[in-house]
Amino acid sequence: MDTVYFNGSWLPRESSKARALLNKLFSFRGAFETMRGCGGKVYLLERHLNRLTKGCVAAGVRPPDRSLLKKSLSSFLAAGETGLRLAVFSYQGKPAILVSSRQRPDEAAYAKGFTAVLLKPAGHPNSAGPHVKSLQRAFYTRLARQARQKGSDEALFLSKGLLVEGSRTNIFLIKDAKVFTPALSSGCLEGITRKRVLDLLKGAGLKPQEARLKKEDLFSSDEIFLTNALIGVMPLTRLCGKAVGRGRPGRLTLSVRKVYENDVEKTCAIL
Repeated sequence: MDTVYFNGSWLPRESSKARALLNKLFSFRGAFETMRGCGGKVYLLERHLNRLTKGCVAAGVRPPDRSLLKKSLSSFLAAGETGLRLAVFSYQGKPAILVSSRQRPDEAAYAKGFTAVLLKPAGHPNSAGPHVKSLQRAFYTRLARQARQKGSDEALFLSKGLLVEGSRTNIFLIKDAKVFTPALSSGCLEGITRKRVLDLLKGAGLKPQEARLKKEDLFSSDEIFLTNALIGVMPLTRLCGKAVGRGRPGRLTLSVRKVYENDVEKTCAIL
């Protein structure tokens, strides 16, 4: 949509106020959720709102009424938007709500797969814990900028020798038909898509393992895929300029994506 929702009002996305809010969003004190719209609904909405509430409490911002949050999303869903960002933050001493649309990858991106670099940044801001998605994201913004400068879609990083996550994604590795993802104790966000993929894998008879993974595990993988609410399950086909596996989306990754997309459609009652 070419408008954003801010505290009950609709602003043209290119208006000075909307641009200022979007540009300054990650300097405010608060929390946000990026979500998948599908069939006029938000996939796993209650889980997103539960985490948003935790994030607001952790940031010291009073969470708005849940019915108000849902209402703020309704026009975007009615317009058929499939990528949404809902933020709650302290603005002029009061809680504020900002909703904007977000672009999702097209099928060509999934066919090609993402590219990534591996970084070893100093420190890792994990004080809020794995259950909070804070607007204080300077660390992740810096990583994403470095990825773009290197011509990559994503930046993965290590902390204290352990594989953690990407600047905006959780990581899954496949080795010998077994699936692994960094344990929460490694410092990664407990992504809602991450958790749903783990549940779906278990339901399919696979036994995904949450483990303390290292650089060696990453580079010895047969397949790698990344997850978040916007991209769902995205194959990672090149890492640090080298092919992952055969350099194209792997068989098991494609199967996981199909199961996930079927779950999105089923949950949103499209089928």
